[in-house]
Amino acid sequence: MNLKNLLFLLITFLLLSCSTAPLIDAVLKEDKEKVSSLLNAGENPNQTGKYCYSALFAAAQKGNIELVKLLLGKGADVNNKSLPCIFREGIIAFRTQAYVPLNMAKNAATAKVLIENGAFINVGGYDEFRFDPDHLYNPPLVTAIRNKDIELVEFLLSKGASTNIYTKDGKNRIRVLLDFNKAKEPEFVAKLEKIFSKYDLSNQTPQIPVRRINGVYKHITTGNKTTMPSDILYAIQNGKEFGAATYDYTSKRYLHDSEFVWEDTGENLYLWHLSLQANNFKVGDPDSNLLNASKYANIKANEEALEAGADINTGKNIKRTPLMLAAKEGHLQVVNLLIAKGADVNAKADTSTSAIFLTTNPDIVQALIKGGADVNIKTKYGTTPLMMATNLEIVKLLVENKADVNAKDSSGSSVLHSAVRNNNYEIVKYLIEKGANVNAKDNSGVSVLSRAKSIKNKNDKVIELLEKYGATP
Repeated sequence: MNLKNLLFLLITFLLLSCSTAPLIDAVLKEDKEKVSSLLNAGENPNQTGKYCYSALFAAAQKGNIELVKLLLGKGADVNNKSLPCIFREGIIAFRTQAYVPLNMAKNAATAKVLIENGAFINVGGYDEFRFDPDHLYNPPLVTAIRNKDIELVEFLLSKGASTNIYTKDGKNRIRVLLDFNKAKEPEFVAKLEKIFSKYDLSNQTPQIPVRRINGVYKHITTGNKTTMPSDILYAIQNGKEFGAATYDYTSKRYLHDSEFVWEDTGENLYLWHLSLQANNFKVGDPDSNLLNASKYANIKANEEALEAGADINTGKNIKRTPLMLAAKEGHLQVVNLLIAKGADVNAKADTSTSAIFLTTNPDIVQALIKGGADVNIKTKYGTTPLMMATNLEIVKLLVENKADVNAKDSSGSSVLHSAVRNNNYEIVKYLIEKGANVNAKDNSGVSVLSRAKSIKNKNDKVIELLEKYGATP
């Protein structure tokens, strides 16, 4: 039995063992006639029981699409989080209810219905039962991985689920889960590794450029006090900027309690910031809104900013255009929107890199090329996209679209020099087969073979391959 089913059985037992709410009781029993009757009689579709679970939450976990559609049709909030339960039950109930219905969707079919009805794909919650290795925030994608639901993982990714999820130590959350389960579930992890091969799961500790403010917040439900990190305090005091991180859609209020969940669990604010899918995004001028919306994959906010007159190629303050931000964060849907609206696909940042340099997603590379991206564009150091590519699929896309396999940067290093430096046998082999010069030398006279032999973790297979094709020192 997987963790999600175990959790739901426990929830069902707790709900049925106490007087909950008639609508939730009917949903748990999958009594469609009773559910319909109660809703038609005026029962609140967003009511919650003693343990703070909504009817839609229960229907989603049951995987009962008929009930999900029925509840949504009667006004159930697809992104429901119950604020009254926070005050009634305290932190444990808040953590439980922090899961939205999409987080608990039993399968891809259920998730599809929820997303089609406005579910925020990157907004999830905490697991009070703590089955995972680092006990952190779980957006729907993480929940699907933990429940070993390959179909749901692929579906969520196809709908734009972000892989930019980090632990408090700056480790990629998905990478942590894959490594944690590798020994126990090798076949399952192998399938996931293949799925995520086109995504960058590297570790990083992003920084949020926000105003520095200090203060103390009292925990309403416990009476304890926590000194808030300034970034988090800023988020609380400027709720509109952080949307889904602090906004409760059922009560239409900003949550005071959000901030101590962040602090008490050691959460990385960037994770919350990435979850932003809120409608209340407008916090600045159109250009700033467009940059933020592009970085955090808010399609509606992108469209609104453009309608308000935003410069589609703005690089305001950060020296990167909206297209660069969307490409770097892996937001294919936003990339396609910006290209369709006329974004300059070859615009350069302050380091003279364009969007095609910034992505590790083959689908985005393909979209940029289709939109007119120059595959041989150079940075101020003479670097080309092919020199920076470490993904074989991207390398093939670039070469198939006439990227120069013998291009050199300002130091004289060739594409093949870069490939051997990265120790990637398959890429080296492919480039040689496509005509890369195995005897190219840089401005200091260092050959490709010499470079391959000099790197710290040299790859003997790469060296043998070069020698096989006639490379000399």
